[in-house]
Amino acid sequence: MSQSNTESKWVLKEYIIPFLIMLAITGAGIAVFMFVIGLGNIIAPVNQVGEELTKPTLGRLVYVIVSLAATFLCAVCAAKCATKDKIFHAFYIGFTAGMLLWQSIGEGAWHFGYMVEDNYINFFRIESSGSLFLVISFAALTAYMMKSRVMNFGVLCTVLSFISNWYGHFVSEGTYPYVAEFFSVSTWYAVSGLTVGIILTAAAILLPIFKFKDTRGHLLCSMLLYIGISIMAFGFIE
Repeated sequence: MSQSNTESKWVLKEYIIPFLIMLAITGAGIAVFMFVIGLGNIIAPVNQVGEELTKPTLGRLVYVIVSLAATFLCAVCAAKCATKDKIFHAFYIGFTAGMLLWQSIGEGAWHFGYMVEDNYINFFRIESSGSLFLVISFAALTAYMMKSRVMNFGVLCTVLSFISNWYGHFVSEGTYPYVAEFFSVSTWYAVSGLTVGIILTAAAILLPIFKFKDTRGHLLCSMLLYIGISIMAFGFIE
């Protein structure tokens, strides 16, 4: 009975609650982001990039700059909190830092660019198909650092949070050009999101049972659960 109570406590404290808090942080971040980027006038040329039109508003530019600065402040804070008694602080602050970094780079910076001889020159759209090599390299390097534990836990949470947003977009948007001949956009987003989401969610459930037994491992599996469910949701929403 005592062992059952102990297991219930860690599942709730180190797995379910962190998952819910990450959802709350993401929801708040998206709400603020959507509000701020709509403020102010268009301050740069509007261009067609892939299937999207850029929206270079003053509010978006301000958010890009502020969120990038906040990323580094949060990452430093998360790194300093990466002690046994403050591991939850490091986890949540690191997660927030990674989300802000994605919003600054993945959702914001690419909107500001110019046409140069019919080519749109801007900060690279890292969720595009051209980032395949970067995605693989970044994921492999992060997996190595997680296994060897050479990275500060707070910084690791920042990196994983950023990668989760990056990979979540790449799974559907970045891979679509390779299968465009066989699937419509909406169908591929749903198929890829559901397939990858189920795999990651299953891994997030099984790893704490068979592999990770400490708080650090449980928190990382909670983030993996967040990634898996988010990818499934993104696939159907888009």
